[in-house]
Amino acid sequence: MVHTRLLRTLFPLCAALVLGSAACGTGAERTPVVPAAGPWETIDSLDTRAFREAWSRPATLDHERTIRVEELDASDEVLAFREITVRFLAADSVTIAVRADSSGAFGFGMFDGLARGRSGTPDPPDPSPYVMPEDASFMSARNREKYAIGIGSDSTASDGADRHIEVEALSGPGDGEIVRRVRYATRGADDLLLSVDLEREDAALLFTDRSRASASTRWDGSGGLLPMRSVYETWIIPRFGRDRRFRITTTWTYPSR
Repeated sequence: MVHTRLLRTLFPLCAALVLGSAACGTGAERTPVVPAAGPWETIDSLDTRAFREAWSRPATLDHERTIRVEELDASDEVLAFREITVRFLAADSVTIAVRADSSGAFGFGMFDGLARGRSGTPDPPDPSPYVMPEDASFMSARNREKYAIGIGSDSTASDGADRHIEVEALSGPGDGEIVRRVRYATRGADDLLLSVDLEREDAALLFTDRSRASASTRWDGSGGLLPMRSVYETWIIPRFGRDRRFRITTTWTYPSR
């Protein structure tokens, strides 16, 4: 079980390191309120189809993608990074390396052997499974008394959303829940999902993994969404040894859009 959790934790990191060696906005903070039927129904009825489909669209469009992998210390200082920008030409289905940069040496500590052993793992297809996990306990009605939910409207938000929804584990009833907080940004009367930011804490026998995954899209003006940015950050706290903190950030730009 510990081995499985560790593989799940390091999977996005190892994939990004392979790419590096070769390749959300949220509104103002809102105080969560005690759950009510209306807000939970909003969560259940979010329009997620376009968001899920967005991550496959760059394969059909000219674009540039920048992938940055960082190791950080407890004060958020960067200890090491690796960054590469690639350009994809859709007509020829060709990917060209545009620029690359790196500094420092990554230290995996007790996880080094496992990370190297997984270096052939392909890049996950999209961030949706990380920001919308099927095992999120608040999606089950019987667990919702362990969470608070708040909804705020903001038509001037920089992320293009007009509604922000936040779900947060309650102190006491929500102690021990793996999903600690989720923020959704939506647009329109149908609550079209634009971005998700999810925080987890998972305690295993040998380590605790505090992680954050976020993914944001933008409206392309023609009825669909395009990826803008994804972030996966994990803070591995072993029972013995030094904490390890890593962050992977991917950004997309589209010259013709």
